[in-house]
Amino acid sequence: MRKYKAMIISALVTLGISSYPISAHAIDNFENKLVGSENSYLRRDVWGSSYWGSSNIREWLNSTDSVVKYTNLPPSSQKLGNTAYDMEPGFLTTFTKSEQEGIAVTNHRVHVNFHDANTGGKHGGGLQRPPAHVDNQSLLFQLPNIEREKMDYFYRNEKDKVFLLNIWEVYDYIQKRGLPLTKSISKSAKNKNSYFNDTIPWLTSTGYAEQASDNVSTVGWEDSATRISRAQEAKGVVPAIHLKPEYRLSNNMLAKDMKIGDEVKFGTYLGEELVWMVVNKSEDNYPLLITKEVIDIKPYDTPGDDSYLYSNYVRFEKGDVDITNEPFQMREEESDITPPVFEVLNREELNKRQNKQFVLKVKVQDSESGLDYVQLPNGNRIKTGEFEYTFAENKEYNFVSKDKAGNYRYSVVPIGNVNTPSKVEIKASTEGWTNKDVSVEISSTNDVGYEGTYKQDTRDSWLPMWQNFTTYKDKRVKITGNVEFINAKREPVNETIGVGFSYIYMGNVGSEYTLRRTWTRANNFKLIDLKGKGKVHFEEIFKIPDNYYKDLQPWTQIDVPHIDHDFTVEYSDLKYELLDNDDFQVDKITLPNGREVHQNAYRDTLSEEGTYVYKVLDNRGKETEKTVKVLIDKDNPVLNIEGIPNTFTNKEIELKLKASDSKSGVSRIELPNSSQTNQEEISYKIKANGSYTFKVYDKAGNVTVKTIQINQIDITPPEVSTNVSISQNKKEGFIDVKATDSQSGVSEIVLPNGTKQRESSVQFKVDQNGVYPFVVFDNAGNRKEVNVKVNGLEIPVSSGIQKVEYTLEGAINKGWTLYKEPFMIMNEGITTVKSRVYDKAGNISETKTRVVKIDKTKPNQNQIKIELTE
Repeated sequence: MRKYKAMIISALVTLGISSYPISAHAIDNFENKLVGSENSYLRRDVWGSSYWGSSNIREWLNSTDSVVKYTNLPPSSQKLGNTAYDMEPGFLTTFTKSEQEGIAVTNHRVHVNFHDANTGGKHGGGLQRPPAHVDNQSLLFQLPNIEREKMDYFYRNEKDKVFLLNIWEVYDYIQKRGLPLTKSISKSAKNKNSYFNDTIPWLTSTGYAEQASDNVSTVGWEDSATRISRAQEAKGVVPAIHLKPEYRLSNNMLAKDMKIGDEVKFGTYLGEELVWMVVNKSEDNYPLLITKEVIDIKPYDTPGDDSYLYSNYVRFEKGDVDITNEPFQMREEESDITPPVFEVLNREELNKRQNKQFVLKVKVQDSESGLDYVQLPNGNRIKTGEFEYTFAENKEYNFVSKDKAGNYRYSVVPIGNVNTPSKVEIKASTEGWTNKDVSVEISSTNDVGYEGTYKQDTRDSWLPMWQNFTTYKDKRVKITGNVEFINAKREPVNETIGVGFSYIYMGNVGSEYTLRRTWTRANNFKLIDLKGKGKVHFEEIFKIPDNYYKDLQPWTQIDVPHIDHDFTVEYSDLKYELLDNDDFQVDKITLPNGREVHQNAYRDTLSEEGTYVYKVLDNRGKETEKTVKVLIDKDNPVLNIEGIPNTFTNKEIELKLKASDSKSGVSRIELPNSSQTNQEEISYKIKANGSYTFKVYDKAGNVTVKTIQINQIDITPPEVSTNVSISQNKKEGFIDVKATDSQSGVSEIVLPNGTKQRESSVQFKVDQNGVYPFVVFDNAGNRKEVNVKVNGLEIPVSSGIQKVEYTLEGAINKGWTLYKEPFMIMNEGITTVKSRVYDKAGNISETKTRVVKIDKTKPNQNQIKIELTE
């Protein structure tokens, strides 16, 4: 536990009538403690932390300092490699003072995971946000109950100038307004991070913990509204701020006059003006803004340590605006903030098998502003609130309802009850360019099941998933086989084993539907009862429950923890057989070479280029035909990388990549930051030492992988130690300077007199007290300046000059004479001038001599004779 007293305020700005610190806050007394550390399952040493309060991203976003201070481990290159940002200035650094002062302090709600909540990190709430089991563009579908339970999530209230939206705010302020969740990346952010994709998922402040990891909720995936990401993974940053109502923008508009949906330029980052969108307004006219684009790509937090409860540097005493109750306002002059209600009228039929197709009966209504339109899964829009929609395929279908006030509801109806007729399927492992033999699978869609023998020593064993060609609701499966106890590392007690299925089932929360995975056994055996019995035969008839939706997967289980390998059993002659199957089957398969095969399924292998035609006749007289074109390229593409340095540098490295493929052509280059491009020549920036892997694929699937090791980047100045020693008589001293540099090594030391020593240690003699500057350089060009103060020398104090005497000898002679003022020597010839000085103590200096030669003879024959005399 850390204790702090009277911390120094590092920066203060005047905000209205009050003074708030931007990067630090004077704290009289407070104790900081770790949060979530009591549970090692979080693995923050490996994955980083989702806890917002002392996160790296929070402290960076709120900082105006050129060097950001971090409570926990800083986001350094040693921990994060190329995505480090500990050497970057704070986000607000490039905002003007007026802009910094125009940002309000927001008291907002942050969602914490259940580990942090249960170790002192929460202010309230009793639930963690639910897991998202399936991908979909609707947040309401992915996170069931989010509307009802949003205020019940574990939360902590925090005060920030700049923050990230939580997952509910993303729904409320963005998706409920009909705005897309996917965001493009700013040009400057793409260039800075060498990122080539157009979009990237972006960070929220909602934490989510699983049994063995800590995660951050991210949104804006191309195929899904939300997923979870590790805190150390670099994702998009989309800042949120409130502006003070009276702040005047560059377009001369007051912030309080902005309307929801407006866009405005405010502040700069990476040399570009930032464009913000107004996504909400408080009742007292504080507009809430988020950036229109992803402004940078950064990890949420650094791995390696636990999180402290408080930030030492972002601590505001009070907020200007409070949104802890998630105040949602619709556009001006609209009081309706509730989306339309979507209702399936024949809901009970969703769990009943339907032959060939299913007709859904829907009612959409809005009791306030009225329904504007409903967008159907096929993209058509209708104005009627009650309608029917016909489905012939099992999958999830999205409906978008909009009311006249601008509220949107994204409703998803999972259709999994259509008993589609069996058919012939001809599937090629690939078509077009390939780098391997092509496998062509011919079968009927009702040809499902499993037969096999295997040993199991883990908790779960997953067998091949059955095709989702039809619904398996209420259908019977016969499961037969033998199970045998093989060995154990400990004596069994109450552990059981069994066979069964796992599948996705459908439920509902109000008018919203949910999909979850479940596991159910068809039988149970106690391990202790199987011991010594040899093979035990079983035969079960298992009926698939009517809540089945999709992804039926045979599964066997030993009832032990996931990490246990204490027991081994063997299943032999295990067979899963679908009993309620139709009589559809394949009668004849005609291969490309004309040969006929009379069996229900067949696999063909194609090893040469060409065009192949397959014909399949089923027992109902229908012939199915498929043409497979094969183009073979087994040569790997070429990847050249230039710009790898062979000397040390303290700057980022820019690599030049060039990919080529002489046959099928380059498909893409995959980069170390997970982005990819189909360009063949690109640049890639590296800011930290480490291992970097580049992959280039051709259109046939061949891949060339190159991993380079960068060790030449050194941005750390040398370490310098000094020591001053004084002679016994205190008339002179010595400054010893010793420099070390663990990366590139010491290059030279520049002494106070300008002399350069190519050594790592030097000794410098001094005879005067004072400050002596030394500059140390390493081989990467980093410099460290040190000033060494010497004050131990005893320098005699002068009594002062009494008189100066001189004498002349040669062309003019003069005995020792008191010097009073400058004088002239007029006589031609050589004159020697001698001088001496008396001090007031009677001491006489050494005699100094100067020779003067005067030549008054004119040059002869235009020549000048010059003699030099010491």
